[in-house]
Amino acid sequence: GRRDVNSTPFPVYIRESRETANLSLSGAAKLIGCSKGHLWDLERGNAFNPTIGLLANMAAAYQVDLGQIALICAASLPNSPRREVVANFVKASSSLRLIDGGRP
Repeated sequence: GRRDVNSTPFPVYIRESRETANLSLSGAAKLIGCSKGHLWDLERGNAFNPTIGLLANMAAAYQVDLGQIALICAASLPNSPRREVVANFVKASSSLRLIDGGRP
């Protein structure tokens, strides 16, 4: 069974989301608009600084909820001021669709 998403570390969540979407690392990086190396670092937990734009593209590519991916990202940064920034962003954007993930 799949773990409770709220307790899943961000690197694990994005790797599992990519695998569920049947995307290779390079295929996902192309869709997201980042380098394969940067995505690898994010999945390995070696990079902790995805932009909101990158998270939005990732959510669209993997067909996951942007609010969810942003909150999981923020939860992985417990001592960071970004956590507050991301939480405010999620509140402000909850009624918006920033990116059309190709769904009707």
